[in-house]
Amino acid sequence: MASTRHKLLAFYLPILCGLASCLSALAQKPFDSKLDPEQDLLAAKGKATQEHKNIFLDFGGNWCEPCLRLDAALNQDSELATTLEHNFVVVHVAVGIFSSSKKVNRLREQLPKFNRYPHVIILTADGTILHDEVTGDFLTNADGKGIDHKVLDEFLEKWSPQKQ
Repeated sequence: MASTRHKLLAFYLPILCGLASCLSALAQKPFDSKLDPEQDLLAAKGKATQEHKNIFLDFGGNWCEPCLRLDAALNQDSELATTLEHNFVVVHVAVGIFSSSKKVNRLREQLPKFNRYPHVIILTADGTILHDEVTGDFLTNADGKGIDHKVLDEFLEKWSPQKQ
């Protein structure tokens, strides 16, 4: 009897853990296609002005593996998360077939053209473009599969408001 329970537990436990992990990942997706990116940017400008921060405008999608790696690096590394929180107001803009494409397109018409994701644009609190990031600059570490935390940290430091 105990042997049968152990076999069942050994069989189902990895499945349940995998399912829990997937559900957790789904709940934490950064790009919400139901949000209005124009309104989000307007709110971010107000907050950035009040808090003396720049805006980290992040275009991507929950379907985009590099977009999710970038978001995970920025939120799971405590040093990066602190730098981001103290210096930037983050706006995620969902792109893709499920996003509010008319609103995203109106916003994109005001910005430099790009077609790769993630795409990060750093703005001042008044909306002036400081930097239009080429995605490959901080997305690849030495093994070619992850984020180069050192390069990303240098990027955040360089575009922090007090560095200008």
